[in-house]
Amino acid sequence: MKVENDILILMNDFSEKLIGVQVSAIQRAKMLYEFVTPNIEILTTKFNKKFLEYSYYHMHRYGLNNEIKARNLYFDILAIKDSNFKGSVTIKSCYYHYSEKVSSLHEKYYDNRNNLKMYVVYSNNKYDEAQRINYINYFNNKKKFRRDHFIDNGLRVLSQILDDNANIDREEYFDQKGVVRIIKNYKNKKLLNIYIYDGFGLIQKICSNETELITWWLENYIVKEKSIFIVDGGPHHIVPLKFIKDIKIISVLHSNHIRFGEDVLTGSFNSFQRKKLLETNDSVHACVILTDEQKLDIEIRLKSHCPLYSIPHPVLVQPQKNDLVSRDINKLIIISRLELEKNIYEAINIFKLVVKIMPEKKLYIYGDGSEKNSLIKYVEENNLSNNIFFEGYTNDISEVLNSTTLFLMTSLYESFGLSISESLSHGVPVLSYDFKYGPRTLIKHNKNGFLIKNKDTNSAARTIIQYYENLNVMESMVSQAYDSTIWLSSENVSKMWIQLFKSLD
Repeated sequence: MKVENDILILMNDFSEKLIGVQVSAIQRAKMLYEFVTPNIEILTTKFNKKFLEYSYYHMHRYGLNNEIKARNLYFDILAIKDSNFKGSVTIKSCYYHYSEKVSSLHEKYYDNRNNLKMYVVYSNNKYDEAQRINYINYFNNKKKFRRDHFIDNGLRVLSQILDDNANIDREEYFDQKGVVRIIKNYKNKKLLNIYIYDGFGLIQKICSNETELITWWLENYIVKEKSIFIVDGGPHHIVPLKFIKDIKIISVLHSNHIRFGEDVLTGSFNSFQRKKLLETNDSVHACVILTDEQKLDIEIRLKSHCPLYSIPHPVLVQPQKNDLVSRDINKLIIISRLELEKNIYEAINIFKLVVKIMPEKKLYIYGDGSEKNSLIKYVEENNLSNNIFFEGYTNDISEVLNSTTLFLMTSLYESFGLSISESLSHGVPVLSYDFKYGPRTLIKHNKNGFLIKNKDTNSAARTIIQYYENLNVMESMVSQAYDSTIWLSSENVSKMWIQLFKSLD
């Protein structure tokens, strides 16, 4: 044990499809557990009725088999700890006259006057063959007045009471015994207050906002003496912690601090809250920046700032080497959220130039996002449907990376480029635009990848073609890619965190 403090990693949620911030939080937790201290928990504050399912799946996916607790504010207060509890949900015949199946997962219930009374949405579940209810909408005089939510084990966990305009008027959260433990009251879509009850129906606390609720939960369920919080979220996640005594707060900056396209020394900060946090000496006890370059830019920009530390994301495991012979020589990949800032259109433009010379090459794009349909249409318009394929979200990144020979990144900006380090650790060279921040920290040009001037599609395409024309170069770069992430090993990165923790004493 290197640190005696409890380490509490605070983030917003466990989503079905993890984003980079969530992945980095889980990976850091595993690293710290293995090399620093066993006293680690991951905390989430957002209500997500799939919390038990998603947290269990993702923690096990990263090799954390109950070593680290994942806890949620709502599930703690509601005392729901075991998804194996099986609630019983039956729709009593006295509530309806007949039902109509809309689909296998949707069913409508009517009264004897053919008025819609309930709209039931079912969910596929893994507990047994019984059909479980996801949620029920209740109607009266053709107006929806309530929605009940159920978790996958059949337990009703939330009722939302709606006003005449179908806006939420009140939310009631239930424990396993059906006792209301949290009530949220709203008016004109704004939260008025939050009542917290114990298991006997007695008021424990009245909060005026979500911040007070989070603070109350942390103080009463989580915090021990000298706890250290690592916050993987925006500056607003810091606010609930400011009211808690005798703790240390570390903020992790996962994004560019300056708005895209603006100069790092004169441009606008991407949020007022982030600027205030960075420039205030006592806002947090430390702020972790993922690259030396970004840390230096902040130090030059702000004469006064909070304590800054440069610590990269770790590479948890150095995968077994997979030589070029066992890879698909024609397969290039992108793993990314399909959003505008990821600039996938530019990658398509590059690949269009590549296939004019090498028509056998294929680009596989893994990920999802709001631009997916537009990107598919763009590929079709450019007659590239036989060369570019959208594979959706993948949970098995290692399998994908072990099968390919080049990773493309044309993002407009990143803070580190977690996908770059993952690719290199699997022996996949990376061709990336040279933007702030991340690529130049990880990629050594013509060694383990290529750094290309922003928007220089011709140079990028020419580089890809030259790379595939020489097998000896490819073999050398695959080997160097593997070796280039050794400095990011869990053991090395954990030492940086230990130094930070000791500086807080």
